[in-house]
Amino acid sequence: MMGVRPLLLACVFAIPSLAMAAIKEEPIPELKAPAGRLELREEKKPSRGWMVWPAIGAVVGVVILLASQRKAAPPVPPAEGARRELQALNGKGDAAGVARVFRGYVEAAMGVRGRSATVDEMIAALSGRAGWSDALGWRVRRFLDPVELSNFAPEVPAPAVEGAVKEALELVSELEKMRGGQA
Repeated sequence: MMGVRPLLLACVFAIPSLAMAAIKEEPIPELKAPAGRLELREEKKPSRGWMVWPAIGAVVGVVILLASQRKAAPPVPPAEGARRELQALNGKGDAAGVARVFRGYVEAAMGVRGRSATVDEMIAALSGRAGWSDALGWRVRRFLDPVELSNFAPEVPAPAVEGAVKEALELVSELEKMRGGQA
């Protein structure tokens, strides 16, 4: 679907151009010597009615543009967004996609570099938080290490997607509990 904005912009720019093209310039007739008595006539001013249509078009266009602007959807909490994405990947994606979603969640929810950090850097940044435990760090490492290893060593098989989704959902729940303890 093309959308309203391109059509609106085309109308706003096309209508005045078409109106100007519609105005015909008539040639000025040659002056002849008066044949008798001169009568003074009232001079007619040129009609400016053609200017109304582009103005109406512009106003209608602005009204359509303002009416078509969508209101921004309320932001989705990071955990809810991660859960939706993980459920969508269950059985369809790969373990690397699951890890990307988990890392994105860590970045959005915890304010820690997740997508571009190594597992060690991410765990080190999270380890100082209230509610963090070495057991949770071990679970995060156990989840992410095999995925990273399969990314860089193709001969190493990637973890099963279903298991990766299940583990990621559990880790998101654990980290959400930890965030609740921080607040």
